[in-house]
Amino acid sequence: SGTEYRQSPPRALQPVVRASSRGKVHAMGTDKKGLRQLAAETVVAYVRMASTVVIAVVIRLCLDCIGIILTDQEPEEANFWFAHCRKDGLCVVAGIVLFLASLIGCSIFAWSCQDWITDPERNPYARRFSFAIIVEAATWIPISVSVGKTNAIVEWFMDISKDDLVQAMLSSAVAALLTISCAVLTHVAMKYCNDVQRSASVKEAGWSGFGKFILLATLYCLGWAVGWSNWELVLSLMDALEPGRSMHNAMLSAGVISTFLIFSMCFYLRYGPEPIIPDPQLQQVCYNHGYSSSIRRSLVSYVVYSCVVFM
Repeated sequence: SGTEYRQSPPRALQPVVRASSRGKVHAMGTDKKGLRQLAAETVVAYVRMASTVVIAVVIRLCLDCIGIILTDQEPEEANFWFAHCRKDGLCVVAGIVLFLASLIGCSIFAWSCQDWITDPERNPYARRFSFAIIVEAATWIPISVSVGKTNAIVEWFMDISKDDLVQAMLSSAVAALLTISCAVLTHVAMKYCNDVQRSASVKEAGWSGFGKFILLATLYCLGWAVGWSNWELVLSLMDALEPGRSMHNAMLSAGVISTFLIFSMCFYLRYGPEPIIPDPQLQQVCYNHGYSSSIRRSLVSYVVYSCVVFM
């Protein structure tokens, strides 16, 4: 009857309906399995990144302790962070030397050990422990060190004057000079050095391979250094708006930070993503002819990276 037809399909169509239903159930099961796998991989990636940063910060704290002891600073006055030198030029030099030592030492370790330490055939412990995290942490250590030393350099220049407005102008000059210098260096590196990005994943033998690896690590550090100098610029601007005050008005701080946050978001949405080290596929999408190695592209990449650091 019509009622029976509405309640269930004809017998001839029932196998097809069952097969279709099974297909939908299988597809839904596959989607759920893929979603669970994606969620698990995402959690693992975040845990690995968190572990990498924790290891890098712990070692950076040890290096900061060495710097504080060598420069005879009071740990509490320095906030247990080797990033404040005031008018002490030797302290700034010691910070730069410490950064270069961490950059060279960590690059040597990561470049020379990345093959065998993660290979289960040559390192049996690699079957149970993720030594790749240690290798990745070695590249993050100089980045973490560079932030503190950038802070020390900016403060050293700002302490030339006690006037908050002059300090804001000095901070702006240092941030602009650092941004332009790093952009020019990156432009030269991308123009005359080939396969710099590839050295992060594929080891190239010889001095040439190590040179590319340490150049890549240096460019990573410069990105964070520029980002931190621009953050210091925001802080000095708040000091200039409220001179002579150690604690700023909450409304003023919120207004300044919100303004720069909106600017950073708009700039990133307009010009990002623009990595400091060009990715050929991304640049192909952006420029339709491989990647651009112009100074403008390098300058935009550092401003975009500064926006990411600020946000």
